[in-house]
Amino acid sequence: MTQETGRLTEDVVLREVDINGEKRAVYNSSIAIRRSAEVTTFLRFSAWGQHARFLEKYFKKGSPVTLVGELRNDSYEKNGVKVQTLYLLVDKVAFVPENKSEGGTE
Repeated sequence: MTQETGRLTEDVVLREVDINGEKRAVYNSSIAIRRSAEVTTFLRFSAWGQHARFLEKYFKKGSPVTLVGELRNDSYEKNGVKVQTLYLLVDKVAFVPENKSEGGTE
C-alpha cells in the first residue's frame, strides 16, 4: 500500500458508472504533493463507491487529504502513440490537520 498526503486539485464531482447493471460512484482527479519549496508532484487517483462519496461530502478543491491505496499502471493510445500512466486506486481516505498537509509520504 502507498500513502500520500496532498491537496485536491479540483472540486469533487462524482460520476455514476454502470457496472453489471449496478450504479457505482467514481471520482477521478489528482492531488498536489509538495515535496519541497521548489518541487510539487501531481498524483492521479481514482476513488470508487464509499471513498468517492466521502470525498464529495467532506472535501473541496485545495483541501488537505491523505490517500492510501495501490499504485496501478494504465495505458491508452493517443494519436497512434501508446501512453503509459500511473495512478493511485484509493482504499482509504483520511482528514489531515491544516499544518500537516504539506510534505509527501508519511
